[in-house]
Amino acid sequence: MVKHEVKLGKYPEMAFELLTKHPDFHDTPKDALVALVKDGHGRMFAPGAYLVHKGDKSHHVFVVLSGAVTVEPQNGTGHQAGAGQLAGDLRAFTEDPRWASVYAVDNALALELDVSKLRGLFAEYPDLFLTLTRLLAKFSESAEEVVNATVMAALEQHSVEVAQQRRDGLDPDKAMAIAARWRKIKEDENAADRAREAARAAIDAQTGRRPQG
Repeated sequence: MVKHEVKLGKYPEMAFELLTKHPDFHDTPKDALVALVKDGHGRMFAPGAYLVHKGDKSHHVFVVLSGAVTVEPQNGTGHQAGAGQLAGDLRAFTEDPRWASVYAVDNALALELDVSKLRGLFAEYPDLFLTLTRLLAKFSESAEEVVNATVMAALEQHSVEVAQQRRDGLDPDKAMAIAARWRKIKEDENAADRAREAARAAIDAQTGRRPQG
């Protein structure tokens, strides 16, 4: 077991150990991973039981601890997630209805995380936010949905950072940089351009700035 100052419960400790072995979290500070999982709740799911229903409004994502779950987008093929993987969709970071259902394939144990309570953590560790959104984006079959949800998640997260830093307005470059990451995720050469345009429009609308053109 990795030693850390915060005493983790049984299931958060399991999630922590699994995530430290996940290649996408290799460069994530251990303190950030501890803070990510420490308030999570371990939950057991029987085969076929739903962790999330599409259309719900919730902020829960899951770290699968054992067994497997399926993430099923509204249109498209379901994707399985096993031990050490995240399950959910990007709308967990926004106030929009969820676009994917998540259900247990077999007896599954998962750590439930409420990402709405982690915005302060994401403001301190923005790369952790980017890693989580990138991992959840792979469950979507729609590049456009990924772009739109990412822009909204980036704007909502950035508003927390702005409040903490006691600044006025938004930083367009930051939101656009986050959205532009989807060029790699979706292997769509136009995704970054669409994300930048959508981010600029969303920021202009929120701040009252006139679109640049």
